[in-house]
Amino acid sequence: MTNSYGKFEIVISSTTIGIADLTSNEFYAFANIDGLRYLNDQTANDGISRKALLYGSELQTNKTFGFKIQGVQDSVVMFTGLTPFLSIETYEEGRPNNGTTIKQNRLISLTSYNNKLISVPLNRAFLDANATPIGGGIILRYEGFRVRDATTDNKMYYYFDDYCNDKEFIFVNKYGVKENIKFRSYLNENFQTKGETFRVGGVDLIGGATFFNTSANNQKINQISTEEFEVKGQRFLKTDKEMLKDFVSSPTAGVIDNGAIKQIYITDGSFKLVETSRGVDFSFKYQYAQTKLSFK
Repeated sequence: MTNSYGKFEIVISSTTIGIADLTSNEFYAFANIDGLRYLNDQTANDGISRKALLYGSELQTNKTFGFKIQGVQDSVVMFTGLTPFLSIETYEEGRPNNGTTIKQNRLISLTSYNNKLISVPLNRAFLDANATPIGGGIILRYEGFRVRDATTDNKMYYYFDDYCNDKEFIFVNKYGVKENIKFRSYLNENFQTKGETFRVGGVDLIGGATFFNTSANNQKINQISTEEFEVKGQRFLKTDKEMLKDFVSSPTAGVIDNGAIKQIYITDGSFKLVETSRGVDFSFKYQYAQTKLSFK
């Protein structure tokens, strides 16, 4: 997705004396927050100050975002003005919560990126190479983990689910930065093809000079084939509703297919609150962005 949608260099200003301007090209669009836009004269500072970690989901009362399922494109986009490090807390459990015992505390140093907007990878290979255990020692085996911003104490849990029917997607959220999301779904595929026909005439010599076939055949031209996929019946927390809105309305999106990002677009999406205790029921359809044309 790096080159598929235009990046914009912006300046994020603060009215607080002593805080320098931030200049960044990490934004993929002029995102809209609370009716404001990221512009030099109107920078949506209210939205920025509430969320140092720019996830699409809403914060809960304990400053926790809705959880994510670990994927290959995990990352967090964050402001580093007051935070010299990013805290990574690992767990033996695959689905930890605020009451789960932490197995190991680790840190990713951000001192080289002071007062900047950066994207930090959170896939397991990057964490094992860059998240240093506090006090030294070896990296202990873990399942789930939590990423936490030291300044705001905003945090996100990353669950470990080893399911073969997970699908991971990349999209641009309301802050104008990349975010990923995973859905558990079987492959629901619909294949359609359409085109025009024309009649091929002429004389076909058969059997030497014995007789001629003067009939005409119909052939397809301008043929277009469409593969449409559907993800059904996903259940999310109510705090993820804003993230799901960002996903279905994102100007550009991709799906992870055998480790590569394939561009897609969302053709139809819907969600509804089923019950207060059950969260959000979410379904959507998508197609590959590249159209398959015929050879004719």
